[in-house]
Amino acid sequence: AERVKKAASKRKCFVDPPRLFPIIRQHDARAGMINVQYMPLEYKFFKDLKAAVSQYGPQSPFVLSMLENVGTSKLILPLDWESIAQAVLEGSQWLQLRSWWEEEARKQARINEGQNPQGPLEDKLMGEGQYRALREQVQYTDQELQKVRQVFLRAWRRVVPTGQAQPSFVKTIQGPNEPYTDFLARLRVAIERTVGRDEISKILLDTLAYENANPECKRILGPLKGQGASVAEFIRACSGVGGAEHQASVFAAALAKAVKPQRGGNCFNCGKPGHFQKDCKRRRKKRQPLGLCRRCGKGKHWTQECKSKTDREMLINDSRPLMSLIIEGIQFEGLVDTGADVSVISLQQWPNDWKKEKIPLVLTGLGS
Repeated sequence: AERVKKAASKRKCFVDPPRLFPIIRQHDARAGMINVQYMPLEYKFFKDLKAAVSQYGPQSPFVLSMLENVGTSKLILPLDWESIAQAVLEGSQWLQLRSWWEEEARKQARINEGQNPQGPLEDKLMGEGQYRALREQVQYTDQELQKVRQVFLRAWRRVVPTGQAQPSFVKTIQGPNEPYTDFLARLRVAIERTVGRDEISKILLDTLAYENANPECKRILGPLKGQGASVAEFIRACSGVGGAEHQASVFAAALAKAVKPQRGGNCFNCGKPGHFQKDCKRRRKKRQPLGLCRRCGKGKHWTQECKSKTDREMLINDSRPLMSLIIEGIQFEGLVDTGADVSVISLQQWPNDWKKEKIPLVLTGLGS
């Protein structure tokens, strides 16, 4: 026996492969009995599955189909699913799977609680607690083992490959030249790894299949979105986007738009057709005023552009702004108030019967 083990170690093969014994039930109608057998999985299955996981990743279609096939052709116990995962996954991937398995089992248990008869709960779906022992798990019904398979495979689909960051489905955007089907595949994986496979994931996929598409696909999908089209109809509508024929048609439409003259008559600036005044490259002609400046009365320029300091409509000019006044029948000349604090009237012209008051103010000059 020792020589066999040494020879086997040199050939890098396992003497004791993992022992998994799926349940095989055979119905004997004539005898009215069910024959139950436990057939071990072949070592080749583990070897092929491990190679596929290492080469293509745990989320590859080939790996998922292998797990689906073994799960549907045989009734696998929770302990056996655990052994399969530990045999082919890396340590970090197994920890991920364990965490997702617990979450999926918890979600399924909430659904099963409301069923009549009640379906398996969390411990039974994972083979934990009172169901940890093999003698308890071999008593599962076929329906319960099918639920175990569904929960385990949903958890498996959420495992992220080692060293790869988990992309957010919100940030999964279609590239400018990315085929729509490739974008949908990335989006589906990102959603299922985050929320699993349930009704919520379907709603998210239906919504983001339009919202996260590139502008070209959005233009095509807009009318379909309003009609409540399915993702399958989206795929058919965008099947040609990015291809040579589609790119040629887009280029032809853009070229036709570029060379087609614009309608609307001649430009109001230069008088030539083919463009509007706002797009005209010729410098606009400055409109001249019809008469003289209203401020200074000179030159043909606009009043708002006048640089003169003299306003012909005002009394203030280069001479002293005096005005003849008649107050209580007495005429005299006074300096016009131009915003000064004090207006000045000559003392000789001040009536004798008017009161005079001294004020604490010294005048240092007169207005001009």
